[in-house]
Amino acid sequence: MSDKNLYMKSKETRPYPRRKNKRKRLITVTILFVLLLGVFGSFNVIGAIYLPYNSKNTTEITVDIPEASTANSIGKILVDNKVIKSALAFRLYSRFAGAENIQAGKHVVSQSMTMEEIMEALKSAAITTKKGIVRITFPEGLTLEAMSQTFAKATGQKAEDFMKVVQDQTFINNMAKKVS
Repeated sequence: MSDKNLYMKSKETRPYPRRKNKRKRLITVTILFVLLLGVFGSFNVIGAIYLPYNSKNTTEITVDIPEASTANSIGKILVDNKVIKSALAFRLYSRFAGAENIQAGKHVVSQSMTMEEIMEALKSAAITTKKGIVRITFPEGLTLEAMSQTFAKATGQKAEDFMKVVQDQTFINNMAKKVS
């Protein structure tokens, strides 16, 4: 048998043409590449969520969150102030951590804070508004003692003063009139 006949015979006995092999390899390599990109991207997002921007820099940074800000716009503000690395990571984290509880106003954060700590700072009870008034939001379920501590921390006043006012019957009656 000649060499030409051997080549022809082997070509005839192949279960499929060579093109399909190349196509399968290309598809396999493409799928692996996409999977590797997904894994790498996931590690970057997870790292941005759980690791601080710069754990050694404890310098306080004041950020101003405007009224009706979205998680995306807050993330951009934090990236612009070099508090976090990724606005996308903030947006994803805020979906699970309750971005709807973020308070507008000025907040003090730092590069050494984790995403969880930043979120707590943004949800904090005390916010200084442009008018210089301190507005305090008490989360549902707090006791009067816990409210008094939050008040004291936000205003620099004594917790006992808060307790005296909120337990004063005249104050309670005045507040009841305003609500009705």
